[in-house]
Amino acid sequence: MSAPTKDANIEQPIDREETVDGQSADTRGPRRALTVPLPRVRLDRRRLGLGVAVIAVLALVIGCAIAWRSAASARDDLRAGQADVAAVSELARTYTQRSLTYDYRKLDDFFTAVTTDVTPALRTKYGQVRDTLSEIMTKSQVIATGEILGTSVTASKPDRYDLLVFATQKTQNIQQAEPGEAPNLLKLTVVRREGKWLVDDYASR
Repeated sequence: MSAPTKDANIEQPIDREETVDGQSADTRGPRRALTVPLPRVRLDRRRLGLGVAVIAVLALVIGCAIAWRSAASARDDLRAGQADVAAVSELARTYTQRSLTYDYRKLDDFFTAVTTDVTPALRTKYGQVRDTLSEIMTKSQVIATGEILGTSVTASKPDRYDLLVFATQKTQNIQQAEPGEAPNLLKLTVVRREGKWLVDDYASR
């Protein structure tokens, strides 16, 4: 009895990779995303520290500059204020002395003196009382001399100062041949008009 033979029609397994649509089975798996490695940045600590130091120095310099400008501005304002006080105080002294010094024989000089360095408003007031004052001074034959003892600023606003002036006045007239001295306290208002200090008001207090 002969040994059985293998069926010639049975396909034998093929020792190769199966393909689908002409592609290898290995290529059918999920595709990997393409990644590009980024270059690593290496920080230079010395350069970083130098940059921070430079920024700090610049900030310090800017801060000092701002502080210096502020201090300079405040100093200039203070100096300007002191200069204004000195100017108005000197004007108050000289004007008060002129107003307290007169001679009935030289009334034109007196009215010229008291209408100098004044505002138009105060000049108008003197113009309104000139005739009356001239008559009184002439009849009493009054002669007077003023002396200033001191000045004091009592109030201030931009371009305006109120002052008190302490003075004495020696007077003599037809009824008092010997000069007599009396204290005087005068109140003045000084204003700045077009860059010039002028007396705007003047009165006894």
